[in-house]
Amino acid sequence: MNYLDGIGVNKDYRKAVEWFEKAVENGYAPSANNLGNLYNSGMGVEKSILKSFNYYKLAAEGGLTAAMCNLANCYFKDVGYGPRFPSTEDKAEGLKWLKLAANKGNPNAVEELNIIQENVKNKKEMDFEGIILKSDAVSQAHPLDFEQFGKLVYEAALKGSSTAKKHMEIFENLIIALESFKKNNSEEFVKAMSKAIRLNPDIVGIPEIYMSLVEERIKNFPNELDSIICYVQMNRECEKMKEYLQNVVKQFPEDEYLAEKLSFDFLNNGELEAALNQIEMSLKHHPKSLRLLYSYADILEKQEPPSEKCIKAFDAFLDAAPEDNPNVPACYYVKADYYVSIGNQSKFLECYKAGLAAEKKQLPCFLPYNFKGKSAMEFLYAAYTKDSVINTRDKDHRFEQIKADPKRKLLLVQNRQSFIAQIQGDATTDLFSEMTLKPPSSSSTPLNWKSLKTITFKDMDPTKDKIYDGCILKVRIIDWPFLLTNIQTKIEDENGDVNRITICNWPKSGNRKYDILEAMKVFRPNVKISIINPYYRISSDGEKNTILVESPEFIKLDTSMINKLCHVCGEEAKELSLCPNCKMAIYCSNECDKLDWTEFNHKEICKHLKMFSSLM
Repeated sequence: MNYLDGIGVNKDYRKAVEWFEKAVENGYAPSANNLGNLYNSGMGVEKSILKSFNYYKLAAEGGLTAAMCNLANCYFKDVGYGPRFPSTEDKAEGLKWLKLAANKGNPNAVEELNIIQENVKNKKEMDFEGIILKSDAVSQAHPLDFEQFGKLVYEAALKGSSTAKKHMEIFENLIIALESFKKNNSEEFVKAMSKAIRLNPDIVGIPEIYMSLVEERIKNFPNELDSIICYVQMNRECEKMKEYLQNVVKQFPEDEYLAEKLSFDFLNNGELEAALNQIEMSLKHHPKSLRLLYSYADILEKQEPPSEKCIKAFDAFLDAAPEDNPNVPACYYVKADYYVSIGNQSKFLECYKAGLAAEKKQLPCFLPYNFKGKSAMEFLYAAYTKDSVINTRDKDHRFEQIKADPKRKLLLVQNRQSFIAQIQGDATTDLFSEMTLKPPSSSSTPLNWKSLKTITFKDMDPTKDKIYDGCILKVRIIDWPFLLTNIQTKIEDENGDVNRITICNWPKSGNRKYDILEAMKVFRPNVKISIINPYYRISSDGEKNTILVESPEFIKLDTSMINKLCHVCGEEAKELSLCPNCKMAIYCSNECDKLDWTEFNHKEICKHLKMFSSLM
């Protein structure tokens, strides 16, 4: 939190991410929620709505009510799966988490539930997309936050980015301005500030502490161009600047900054033709000015209806601008909006995707990228690409979901650490407390297998220690077991949600090596388990919850798919490859092989699995 808030150290979102990740590895739910906020806003990390969703889910399952509210928001907007419209199931899941948060006393959740219940009472249709719960989301840093972005921009400048070089010039001139202010040197101050303003007037302002110095300077030197630029920038929101701007533009007709300001002053006053004339005149003096090229296209876009001339103007800017110029994504989004208006679906899709690609090339100081109207485009894109986007079971989507799931990675890495400890004979490294996993005295009684209701992890309350009598949970084992007092491994349900499983009272021979081998044979990856009366067991610390099976009579095993599914993504494939080293892990692709090796720690467990390959 110190790196996030800049308390005692320089503010550094990337450092904050590193420490939050370490805290998540130790089961600290608030840090998972903080990571969800950072991925949601793109602060310190590449923006990822999917990772944000998964971190919120991890924190919500850990009992944090703020995360439950954040997760509910995700379901109401269906932002966890890429842009598409929330289904009835999504809305129901969002309501479930909202109710859990409200039952635990979260005031925001209580307030929103009251609104929903009132709408139901009055027979009004609930607009779930309009639900925006208050959260502790991270506010976006200013592009000129040197503590946060100075090093990153400097590195980009060294690599040749002209945008980054200009940004570094802004930093340098702002430092000169500050030093000049301290020395009360108004001439050097306005000189440095005007240079910074010219480089990017969209992000360089005049702080209140400097205003009296600027006012004094313009009073004493009313015809000095640097002072005029500082004065105009300081009063850019003032409605009475039009007459002053017209006078100073006559005095300095070739000045790019003043001409652009006057053109937008005309535009803001509804004088579109005057704005266009002014910007066209300025372009004659500065035909290669990126700012004027973009401003010209921007003003044309305000015409009703937008025209092909506007699109050509944006194209002219794109041809001249470097790919990391902060206006490049906006150009593509404006073009996408234009093509929607004339019904050209293919060009809309092309420009929208080009805008997304352009965002990825922006300097970190301009991320996350904000463009008014982009949210509407996301849903429109979802509608146009319905078949490819809504299919959440699509193999590529499945792989991306697995990569972005911190809980899966956490459980697999922990499981493999325990597996290695088992082989090495060091039971003290077990990540579970055996005492907290023993079943209570009031255990359930097996029922007729035919009369059970099928449930998934979504139907379980992760905040309650509960036996789901009369239910059956169907899961797939996703990793190798380890044997201590009980058998423990990791499982996933049909939705891809993962959890721990502990199987008690499995018969043992007394020969530990033999028992470990038998456990490996029976509870290997891709074995499907049907669990009767599943018991969601809360551990004493609330961080290592598990599905507890009291005895073998509560489960049925299906081994029919053992060698037919990828160990990583669970996909069935015509051709599966074995890990060349251990001959135990099965993969459907190089991508799954690489992910397992690098992210899920197969490289550490591989040599230990190799010992079992000839015995299985």
